[in-house]
Amino acid sequence: ASGAQVQFDEAVGGAAGSGFTLDQRIAAFEQTLQHMPKPTIPGTLEVRLPAVVAGDTTVRDVRLSAEPVEGGWSVKSLAATLPGRTTLEADGMLSVEDHFGFSGS
Repeated sequence: ASGAQVQFDEAVGGAAGSGFTLDQRIAAFEQTLQHMPKPTIPGTLEVRLPAVVAGDTTVRDVRLSAEPVEGGWSVKSLAATLPGRTTLEADGMLSVEDHFGFSGS
C-alpha cells in the first residue's frame, strides 16, 4: 500500500493526542496495533507513507514490510523519521496477541 498522509486521531482517542506523555503515546500505539485486523492468508504487507499524524505528532517517511505470524507480526523492516529527525529502524517479532512486545533489532 502506498498513500498520502494518514491521520490516526480517531484510532487513538479523537483529537486528544495533543499533549500526550510518552507513556500515553506508547499505550495508544499498543492499543491500535492490538485492534488492527491481521490478514488470514499468507503474504507480506508492504506499506509506504510520506506521513502519519497522531494528535500533535507527525511521523514521516514510514516504510514497513511485515508478515502475519501466530501471536503477532514478523517485521522484515520498519523505518520512520520521528519528530526531531530521529530515525527509527527495526526488524524482528512484534507480539500483539498475548502480550505487547518486540524482540529484535
